[in-house]
Amino acid sequence: DKHAESALKQPTMTGARSNIRASMERQAQKDADSELQHQRIEKIAEANDVKAPPSLVSRVLSAYSRQFGVESGASEELINRLHPVAVGQVVRELVLGAVATAQNLHPDPEVIDQRVKELAEAQGEEPGKVYAALEREGHLAQFEANLLEEATIKWLLEQSTVTEEIA
Repeated sequence: DKHAESALKQPTMTGARSNIRASMERQAQKDADSELQHQRIEKIAEANDVKAPPSLVSRVLSAYSRQFGVESGASEELINRLHPVAVGQVVRELVLGAVATAQNLHPDPEVIDQRVKELAEAQGEEPGKVYAALEREGHLAQFEANLLEEATIKWLLEQSTVTEEIA
């Protein structure tokens, strides 16, 4: 896995252990941040009685079916298992969309440029070419939507006070 791959690049076992530990700590922090975001959005949804409209859930389930190559009606069991995930995704998008609209949040053009630059560097391409490809292939809107989601979550976390409960 990626932890082992990182370790193999080290000349000593101590360096390898250090790299693995650092990589695992970063992953643990990402997981904790993700869980915190999920909890915040869930609390907002509960406090505002946000419900997922069946038509939107159906659209998400259709998208999952296409993504996983499931033919219509071929796997009702899979669709039933994905239903709660689709409901959660719809509620998340409704909450984040409402917050972004209420707070007039938009993806920062500088952040868009920086992310395109990072993507270009990772692909060994020019940023202009990557931007043009995103636009041409119809992925730019989703790219910007992801950045808006990040900005909205960041805003929500800045407004939040985290307290630890003793179990």
